[in-house]
Amino acid sequence: MAIRVLICDELPVVRDGLAAALGREPDIEVVATTGEGPEALTVAREQAPHVLITDISLARRSGLEVAAEVTGTAWPSPRPEVLVFSARTDDATVMKALEAGAYGYLAKDAPPTEVIRAVRALAAGEAATGGPVTRRLIDWLFWRNAEPVAAAQRALRSLTPREREILLLVAAGLSDAEVAGKLSLQQATVRSHLYHLRQKLDARDRAQLVVLAYQSGFTVPTVPDAWSPPERGPGRPG
Repeated sequence: MAIRVLICDELPVVRDGLAAALGREPDIEVVATTGEGPEALTVAREQAPHVLITDISLARRSGLEVAAEVTGTAWPSPRPEVLVFSARTDDATVMKALEAGAYGYLAKDAPPTEVIRAVRALAAGEAATGGPVTRRLIDWLFWRNAEPVAAAQRALRSLTPREREILLLVAAGLSDAEVAGKLSLQQATVRSHLYHLRQKLDARDRAQLVVLAYQSGFTVPTVPDAWSPPERGPGRPG
């Protein structure tokens, strides 16, 4: 069965260009084109496309509003996959498109072959991005995961020797009383150090202190001395 595609763009030249490129493919059928958001929703209900290609800007209703509606739970199944096709590739716009339910995003300078690949990928249940959009998503994902770790590593360099000792022991699973006994300190002193550690590392609680210690490479999880592998029951492979 051919992949049914609805094309939405305010510019006729863009609509016609996409329709011509996709229409030449034997496994793709362009069911309609439009430059208006309300008409896009009407046609989508009538034609049930597998993939809806839309720019951000449409007349009377934005492409993001259209995307959010056709991918929402109130839309009858099967819902179309959305490919945003836009000249805008800034972080905020890409994130808004993803929030609206789009699993595809291409810049308008993408060649027709890339659009065709994206349509096929979306119809197969995959995601589809290209060029600068893919790079931005990777950069964003890296920053989201790496920046907290980098910040923790910078903060760790400001710790006093005593604070480093206490953090190592807390990460190893020792209680306040056990840390106090290990370092010959009062429990109140240990709690004071833990308070300052949370302030320096911007940690909400003890558990987050431990997570930051592991993520930053300050220490690694340890196996308790008393731990041993569980015994295998009868009939279980050895």
